[in-house]
Parts: sequence; structure tokens; C-alpha cells
Amino acid sequence: PYLIGNPSWTSGWEGPAEGVTHVLLTHGHSDHISGALEVLGKSGAMLVANFEVCMYLVGRGASDKKINPGNIGGTIDCGGFTTTFVQALHSSSFPGDNGQNTYLGNPGGLVLHFPEDKTLYHMGDTDIFSDMALINELHEPKIGIVPIGDRFTMGGAVAALACRRFFQFETVIPSHFGTFPI
Repeated sequence: PYLIGNPSWTSGWEGPAEGVTHVLLTHGHSDHISGALEVLGKSGAMLVANFEVCMYLVGRGASDKKINPGNIGGTIDCGGFTTTFVQALHSSSFPGDNGQNTYLGNPGGLVLHFPEDKTLYHMGDTDIFSDMALINELHEPKIGIVPIGDRFTMGGAVAALACRRFFQFETVIPSHFGTFPI
């Protein structure tokens, strides 16, 4: 939840945190985990992320009773839906106070399976990769959250190719566009 320090979001984090039951994170970059501690603390939500991100946030104050860590290939029950961790082509680290980055495990995508046979695939931050065909074959996602930023992720043209070539989404939600004023 990039609600703190986001130049595109200036409305505060408290409102969006109301009623949150889960915080799902694809990797450990600041534009994904900044604000997570505040949202988790206010909402009491369950944290779903890779093991390293979960442990990093527990080390900074998140409740170790409210984490549900996983890793690539694993599926976890989130109470009402399941989350499967799949690969993404990116990196995952968080800058420390000393200028050194802390490695936070492999980045990933998340496939959410809901009881109504609707499946959502959040690609995370990634480029196109051929195993997207396997993700489609295994999970048949109907909704895709697809990065289109073109500097730290694939751009719009490549994202469109990924959607056409590998998926039959009913709904596509573009993400990660214009995040940073570069």
C-alpha cells in the first residue's frame, strides 16, 4: 500500500486503511511496502507476502501473529480466498538508513482464487516472460492487474502483448504507470 511518501497520493493513508482485512505484497521495494506497517497496525489486517518481506516487517513492528508468508509455487489459505505465489522478473530490496539495501527475497506475482470461480492475477512488477503461459494454464485468471510503467516494469505495448498472447482476461487493470516523476 504505497500510501505514505507517494507523490501521486496525497490524501493520507487512514481512509484507505478502513476495513482492510489483508495486505498482500508482491515484493519489498519502498513503493510497495511503505505504509504497510501503519495500515497493518490500524486495521489488524493479515500480511500476505514472501517470507523475507514478512520477517522484515515483523522486525519493524508488525505482529508475528498476523502474517501468512509464502513463496513461489506455494498456495496459502487466506480465509475466504487462496493466494498462490508465482514468479515475476524484477528485484526486491529496501533501502536502509546506512545506504545499504536489504534484500527481501524473490519478487513475485500473486494469483487470488475466490469461491465464485473468479481468479485474479496480480503480476507484480515484472516484464513479460514465457511462463505466463503456464500461469494461465494452471490458474485461468479472469482479472489481470498488469504493470505498464516502462522503466521499472514492462511498458504498455509489451503488457498488451503479454495479455493477448498468454491470457484471456475479462478485465485488465493497468498499474504502476506514472508512479515516479522521472
